[in-house]
Amino acid sequence: MAPLEDEESYNALQLHDPAADAENLVKPLLEAISSYEQVNRLRELKLVIAETCQDFVREALAAYVIQKVVLLEPSETPVYLETLLACGSLSVLTASIRLLKDATNLQANTLKTIIMTLKHILFNICWWKEIECSSTFEEEAAIDAWVQCVLLIPQLIANACRAVHHSLPSWSVPSRYFVRLVHATTLAWEINDCNTALFMKNLLQRLLRRNHGDLIAQGLWDFHEAATTLSSVNLHDSTMYTYLSQHLIAKEAAILCQSILQLVVTKRKVSDASKVWMIQSACVHLLANQAAQEALVRTAVLHQKSVMADERMDQSFMELTVDLLVMTGARVSEMRENCNDDSSCSSDEDEDKNGVNSKANTFYTSHLDTVASAWAHANFVRQMDVSMQKHVTHFILHGLRQDESSAGTIMPESDLVNSLMMGVSERLSSSVSVVRLGGMRVGEALARRFNQELQFEELRDAEKIGMAAVVPQVQKNEVVEATAPSEDTQDSTVKDADLKRLQPLDDDSDWESDDELQPFDLNDDEEDLRDIPRPLYLNDCLDLLRAPETDEHAASKLMTVLQELPALVRSRPADLADVGLHLALQLINTENKFKFKKFGDQVLDSLAALTVQEPLSVGMPLIETIFEDLSLRCRTDILNTLNHSAFELSGAKEIQAVKQLRLEQFQRIQATTKVSGKRQLVANASDASGETSRTRRWGRGQDRPVLATVTNTFASVAPAWFYALVGNFMQRKGDTRLWAGDTGSKLLAHLFVSLSVIVECSGNNPGTAVLAKDLFQLVWTFRDADVPEVRASVLCGVATSLACLGEEAALGLLTSGSADGLPQYLVETSRSDPDDGCRDLAYQISQTVAKAIRCISL
Repeated sequence: MAPLEDEESYNALQLHDPAADAENLVKPLLEAISSYEQVNRLRELKLVIAETCQDFVREALAAYVIQKVVLLEPSETPVYLETLLACGSLSVLTASIRLLKDATNLQANTLKTIIMTLKHILFNICWWKEIECSSTFEEEAAIDAWVQCVLLIPQLIANACRAVHHSLPSWSVPSRYFVRLVHATTLAWEINDCNTALFMKNLLQRLLRRNHGDLIAQGLWDFHEAATTLSSVNLHDSTMYTYLSQHLIAKEAAILCQSILQLVVTKRKVSDASKVWMIQSACVHLLANQAAQEALVRTAVLHQKSVMADERMDQSFMELTVDLLVMTGARVSEMRENCNDDSSCSSDEDEDKNGVNSKANTFYTSHLDTVASAWAHANFVRQMDVSMQKHVTHFILHGLRQDESSAGTIMPESDLVNSLMMGVSERLSSSVSVVRLGGMRVGEALARRFNQELQFEELRDAEKIGMAAVVPQVQKNEVVEATAPSEDTQDSTVKDADLKRLQPLDDDSDWESDDELQPFDLNDDEEDLRDIPRPLYLNDCLDLLRAPETDEHAASKLMTVLQELPALVRSRPADLADVGLHLALQLINTENKFKFKKFGDQVLDSLAALTVQEPLSVGMPLIETIFEDLSLRCRTDILNTLNHSAFELSGAKEIQAVKQLRLEQFQRIQATTKVSGKRQLVANASDASGETSRTRRWGRGQDRPVLATVTNTFASVAPAWFYALVGNFMQRKGDTRLWAGDTGSKLLAHLFVSLSVIVECSGNNPGTAVLAKDLFQLVWTFRDADVPEVRASVLCGVATSLACLGEEAALGLLTSGSADGLPQYLVETSRSDPDDGCRDLAYQISQTVAKAIRCISL
């Protein structure tokens, strides 16, 4: 919406009521009694909107039309949508989102209209053109805000459908919605506008942060499949992906490339030409810089989550990754060669073609060296599971084949060869056959690379066993009439061969190991006996919380959510940013109707988990909710949630746990040890279990916690929470509904305590002193309150402020006049206050202040 340029326009805007104008314009349409008349009125309204309506009226008009107009016949839909779009696609989207957010007051007909309208607008190119022309999107922050609104639409539709008991449209399911949105955004790239490019960049970044790289890849694939001519799309794609490579960070570009490669692997019925075209047009341009290539190696090769479930697909995925690095190196080398041909680009014009090819090969061999270093590490061999071992081994084997087939640059004395030899040696001593065989394959491939012969009999035997298991299946596929042996016969044959070849009867070395004698885990979580299955997604928790009291399993559903939600939230699921606030508000308004014993503590744990994981998107709206129409219990629950969250985010909870662990260890050592005649530490006779830790001689039996650095992540959040609470308090301090009577006094006391906790947990940061001064100035004006709880909270705030300011700053505060009469007030309160708690607090603070004054004076 364009800013107002003069005072007359501003005054005109104040005099006009957009809702009233919208009602007057739509009134003739509502009076239509036939479908024919309604269509004519819609067309008349469309002309009026295009000619007379101002921008600030169109949004109100769109909302009013969506809410009030009911179509008499389905044939009116095209005219109805044209009339709505006359208000502007952005205005219609804004109005629809605002209506969806107020789901409790939404009607079924209105929701149906919103769903139809959003489906027509979101995946249409018309609203992208409005983004290009609109002055609202002059800053990137405004575009990013629009991206967040568009991404929130599936959740808003789901909440509205639950509220009015409407079926969920298939296109609004996130797995389909995000794919179509990316596809539409890619098509809109043809506009080639700065706003469209920023929208696309922010959209992809938001989806990548939610771990939706697979959906982005599917949307890009759909765009490529819809392309008509190969040449035009290549030019088009290079521009788009070059822009993305310049504006996405290295990790984001790498995750997007990984998702594209994994998607290409799953497309079995697609021609190889289409796959190569997709990789060359997208991934090669995204990996234009070295940082993105290194990030791809870390995320796609050396990360456990990148392993695909199907082993053959995972092997193809690794081969594509190597090929992509080779193609990227060739492209960079070609760019350097073109640059060398120009005298202005390089001073060395005599570099020959062999040198350029050598640089091209070093691109992927350097990454192969990185992978080989990790693959050769002893911890990798012993700790990584079998799927990860195969995953990385496939990458190394294909990398060696690539170097062997091209003008290879691997030298026998290189670090890469040393790493590979170390990895092979580590694997040959492994007791896991799959790990051992992988090392053998790499060893043979490395020997072939330098024209040497190396063969492992165990590898040959394993390959024969694998061939025996595969040959019958191949014969069955090729000759339909042939009688293949049964599956039981095949399994028995393979098992017998395994026993004869891999486990000789005269070898008892395996029986001497204690690793085979580990006891079974007899603990049963009784998951199969639960009335309500364990929720796996936050939306499931939201559905369980909203179960009506008439539900047969309402109590079990509520208990299940309270037990499982904290752990689920702390695992940071992808939809936490979207569903977290809805869960928090639902928990606050949930009552203990089933008389659970630890209901309050469980609700507090869930709220604290949500606030710790999303301190701004959940914490800030909760602060606003405190000053709305809620009960005192709900308000105090929110303040207690802020206190617990601040305590955990500051790291104080972790420090407290370490101190408690050390205390318990010290007490255990004192209780279970004695000193012998030669002053040796000897275990008590009563503790004769025989289990001792296999550590070094002088460290036996010592279970000391590892010292770790605790980071105060609350320091950046504290100012936002503090001033949000203070700002809302200053705006509503004259509201008698909040602060009158005993209820208002208790709320005020809880508010001052929460502000004190926020200041204390902000830690040793430059902004803490500013927060402490503002806290003191706020609470000091309430020192003469009649209610003891308020006076005690004031003293708590004073103590926190003085402690966070330090001695010199506290003395400066006392001498500046801001704390006029503080020493006398503390002394008088410690002697004559009617409340024992206030007297004790005042006495302790007065002693601290007196000590600080004496120290500074000396």
